[in-house]
Amino acid sequence: MEFRRGQRITLVHTDDPHTELRPGTAGTVLRFDEDQQVLSVKWDDGSTLAMLLDEGDEVSLLDNPHNMSAPSETLAPNLRNDRGHGRGR
Repeated sequence: MEFRRGQRITLVHTDDPHTELRPGTAGTVLRFDEDQQVLSVKWDDGSTLAMLLDEGDEVSLLDNPHNMSAPSETLAPNLRNDRGHGRGR
């Protein structure tokens, strides 16, 4: 799956024991590294936790295509793919 800046998503699952995010929390895509499968998200609760899609984190796209600020812009890979980096609150 490809993600673009501005797309709205919702959290399905994360194994991160340090986050307060819960399934159903919505957020906005900031960046996506397709090679590393790392999705940087600005969550509606104010956190900026990145999702590690190849390590079990799961999100789903919200259906409203009008929530995309740049629908033709594909995000450049620029995030690291390890549990110690790319995550923040």
